[in-house]
Amino acid sequence: MPTVAENPTTFLAKSLASERIHSGYVISGLGDAPRTAALDFARGIVCGGPTQGPRPCGACDSCRRSATGAQPIALDGREKNKAPAYRHVCDHSNLFWVELGSTGTRVTVWQIRALQKALRRPSPTSGHRVAVIADADWLNEYAQNALLRLIEEPPPATSFILAVNAISSLLPTLRSRCIRVPLPAPPHRNFRGPDEPDSVRSIVARLDGIQALGMPELLVWAEEYRGKRDVTVGQVNELLTVSCEWLRERILHAVGQGHSSVQDELDAYRTVLRCRRELIRRNTNCQMTAERGLFAIRSAVHS
Repeated sequence: MPTVAENPTTFLAKSLASERIHSGYVISGLGDAPRTAALDFARGIVCGGPTQGPRPCGACDSCRRSATGAQPIALDGREKNKAPAYRHVCDHSNLFWVELGSTGTRVTVWQIRALQKALRRPSPTSGHRVAVIADADWLNEYAQNALLRLIEEPPPATSFILAVNAISSLLPTLRSRCIRVPLPAPPHRNFRGPDEPDSVRSIVARLDGIQALGMPELLVWAEEYRGKRDVTVGQVNELLTVSCEWLRERILHAVGQGHSSVQDELDAYRTVLRCRRELIRRNTNCQMTAERGLFAIRSAVHS
């Protein structure tokens, strides 16, 4: 399936207006933007408002039932815990939502199979059904293959929307079955601003001083991510995500100043991206993954 070339907001609006809805979409971008866009698009698909008006319209019965309300039910990717594998979006029986479990490190194949069972059952109401995979970056390989088969042979009038930060975290076969909707990069983010979480500003401050750190200090830093994976995986993911943006800021600043020698930073950026992808797709050691990323950044800024 192609990658959308036009403005993604325009493309999604045109798709809703024409009611030509594909079985699979991947919406990619930074931060929470893909999740927000996926939810809006899903609500637009099931909206009962006028075709030529904005969708979701916010006024029809379908929109009222899918509007944000009470605290959502926590999910769990482990079958043995007998917690929900998915939930509905608010009170809408045709909108399904899958994300990381509250204590999980993967969106699991059990969650996808539970979703498949639900979608094979007749819907209590008529109309299109949509499943949003909100943390598609964290689908393990088994879950991705199960989802691939579901998208290839979907139940009637059913679509799947995958929200990801890095589309490279998905298997090529899964990407090829979906229309790819890349969101534009947001304006420059001030990671040092007061609105950022303390954990983010702390990482940025340490990255700003990484050039002065030696190997022992880097090893001590990485050792902070030693422990149970269900705790440390989120912390290392935040480190790598912020590091990517820190390197991106550094590269853009250097180019803007007329410097052309940014190859070391680009190599470090690719290494950190690879670390994040392996953290997500494989059962990698969090401490060692952090070490690899930090060493790459230190080497780039010290050269």
